[in-house]
Amino acid sequence: MGKASSSKKVQRAARAAAASRGASERRELGFPLIVTLVILLGIGLVAVAR
Repeated sequence: MGKASSSKKVQRAARAAAASRGASERRELGFPLIVTLVILLGIGLVAVAR
């Protein structure tokens, strides 16, 4: 009985770790994308202002 509950805990922890890893990968991809967009918008505004 003890083995079954501990294996369930391990499975739950593994699932939680995989879910949090996926979210952080998405965030890491999104941040550089936002920075790039801001830089491009800034360059575009400077070009229009001239």
